[in-house]
Amino acid sequence: MNGPIKTNCRLLCETPIAPMNRVYEMWGQHPLFNAAMEDLMIYERWVTRVVLPIAFQWIEEHKPEVYCNVPEEGYDDVGVVIAAAFEIVKTLPAYLEGQKVSGDISPAKCNRIWAPISQKIHDETRNAFNTHSDLLKETTCLPTNDEQSS
Repeated sequence: MNGPIKTNCRLLCETPIAPMNRVYEMWGQHPLFNAAMEDLMIYERWVTRVVLPIAFQWIEEHKPEVYCNVPEEGYDDVGVVIAAAFEIVKTLPAYLEGQKVSGDISPAKCNRIWAPISQKIHDETRNAFNTHSDLLKETTCLPTNDEQSS
């Protein structure tokens, strides 16, 4: 089994975490292409193993409401069931309140763990390329400081 499968109105996932295989050898492609592919696989794993189980638990807890407008042939279609659940979520107070929030968000309070991780990845990527800028010159295609701030 490779990825999430929804059947009999339940989410089934593979129990052991399968190793991620590199799509390309490290030397064979641009370093950022390799990083992007690996990062996409990690992101997909997070969605599959963390986000979807939360969504399907919510759907299970609200099964009659979610499935009342889903045709029988769509019961085990992840996209159909998620769409039906989202239609309900869009009417709930927390979602509606979140849609109203505008300038009241303090970026300093958001993602206090993930933001520094993202910044470190960003900085280390640039540092890795800058170490060889004498040979690579502008071919790295990394944004300049001016491009990053605009």
